[in-house]
Amino acid sequence: MLGGFASWCPDGTVVRKSSQATLGIGRLVTTAQQARGDRTPSTSDVLAVVDGRFDDLGTLRGVLGADADASDADLVVAGYRRWGADVVTHLGGEFALLIWDEAASTLVAARDPFGVRPLFYARPGGRFVAASDPEQILAAGLVPAQPDDETVIGHLLWEFHDAERSFFREIRRLPPGHILIANSGGTRIVDYRRPAVADVGDGPEVWTEFRRLFFSAVQRRMESSGSCLLHLSGGLDSSCIVCAADRMRESQTEAPHEVLAIAELHPGMASNEEPFVRAVEAQIRFPVECWDGTDARTGELDDVPVWAPGARFSWTGGTSGDLDIAGRRGARVILNGTGGDQIGITSGVHHDAIAERRWGTATRFLLEAPGATVASSFRTALRLAKSLAPRWVGELHDSVRRRRQQKPKWLRDDAWARWRPLPSRFDAPATLRTGVQRSHWRELTSPRHVLSVEWAQQHALRSGVEVRFPFMDGPLVAFALSIPSRLWPPPWPFERLQRTALADILPAAVAQRRSKANASDVLANRVQRQLSTIRALFHSGSWASEPYVDQRGAQEVLAAFQNQGDPPFWATWSLWAIATLEAWLRRLSRYTPPPRREA
Repeated sequence: MLGGFASWCPDGTVVRKSSQATLGIGRLVTTAQQARGDRTPSTSDVLAVVDGRFDDLGTLRGVLGADADASDADLVVAGYRRWGADVVTHLGGEFALLIWDEAASTLVAARDPFGVRPLFYARPGGRFVAASDPEQILAAGLVPAQPDDETVIGHLLWEFHDAERSFFREIRRLPPGHILIANSGGTRIVDYRRPAVADVGDGPEVWTEFRRLFFSAVQRRMESSGSCLLHLSGGLDSSCIVCAADRMRESQTEAPHEVLAIAELHPGMASNEEPFVRAVEAQIRFPVECWDGTDARTGELDDVPVWAPGARFSWTGGTSGDLDIAGRRGARVILNGTGGDQIGITSGVHHDAIAERRWGTATRFLLEAPGATVASSFRTALRLAKSLAPRWVGELHDSVRRRRQQKPKWLRDDAWARWRPLPSRFDAPATLRTGVQRSHWRELTSPRHVLSVEWAQQHALRSGVEVRFPFMDGPLVAFALSIPSRLWPPPWPFERLQRTALADILPAAVAQRRSKANASDVLANRVQRQLSTIRALFHSGSWASEPYVDQRGAQEVLAAFQNQGDPPFWATWSLWAIATLEAWLRRLSRYTPPPRREA
């Protein structure tokens, strides 16, 4: 499983064996802690491998009585001996880990609370296999490369409801924040997350503490043995990270390593964020390197990623420029603003104003919303009524809406009949009681968000780069969930919690903006650049997508896209989804594992 993926393991591999299990890890060293070797004896009855990074290691070492040279795997083994599988509840940071208990013939697997590190597993023929990437499981030859119908149809429809399914029928994803315990009796999966909320007050100290926690989250993730790159989109979230990093470096007498902001521009396009990027660049003290996203490297329809259709690049413009710069500069760490919307958007605020009987505030939210009309206010009122109604009302509404959903003409009838989206019911942890808390937890744990983080990480890891997400820091998220609803900004478009706490570190152009780039034209440009490949896929060779997509219907989608000067997002996505699926299925039909080397 490791031997064919040398490029993913620039610092070699570590393999630990017992009589019943083998654990291995491909090493990507980005910090001094990760460089420490695992000192657990090869004859130990407990073995562990860890992919990722832990926070607050000093406290963990003190609790466990471990010395300063203990590696992450050593700490996990010591923690397992003390707490059993509950060791994961004592770990902070971003990780996927495996623990083998020889005496109990039990394997424990776990992921960090928000799924920054991926982990997949399968149980073929009485065995248990787990890996960071589905292709590693396929390469072992233990499961067939058969697509999972529901995940494939969800890809075509831009709907992702299940955090456990992968794109392969016999490979499952361990959901974020879950522990898996496997032995001869079967497999048990448990959600270990218990988000703690506290009384944080309602004075200015709230924003001071949010700022402190955010700066701490950025600083921890900038720890690197080499250059650290900060992705700068021009949006609020990435700008907060870059400007916070600049403030921290201002107070440092000697910079520990090179820091560079990197930005993708789209000159001449509606989604071009260059004015905001340049505003940040004018304020910070380290350089910004830009690249032209309109001329981004394409080719994912020819050199197809195995783990998911079209997944080498993000759903819009892609991250190839980030990784190209990282390769040139020898950087192994990129900080990314994903997660900012999930913790900062003002969802649930209106719900809480009504639940807390703050009638004046609730009325102001409804009537004073920017651009409010009678129709938009009515729709908002309906959404509020649904959120406050008994659970069965919401489930009935969702059921009716699903029955009214129209099938795309190009999707085969039998595929539509097989489509079984999961109910939209959401069960938040019992510790989360307010609308703000529940809605933000739902955003942070949604399958769509999990998948976007996972794809960014998998794409980067294949190039020997690790992506880190400061907004998905555990203490920062817990504090944001604890802020009383009455302190949140109004529930209007583009209002964000982080702007309230961090506006003074941002350039005015970013702090004052109430807009967000629509990347539909970026995806359309990507499709335009690969139209010749798409035509060949749709008009030549056997049609691998036949179980899902009518070939003539796909050709009509292609013709409609070509005839529209400014195609809407759904038309663009439909074409892109079909094309990436067809290329992926053809790739699977001839899949052979990469050449192996000794791991």
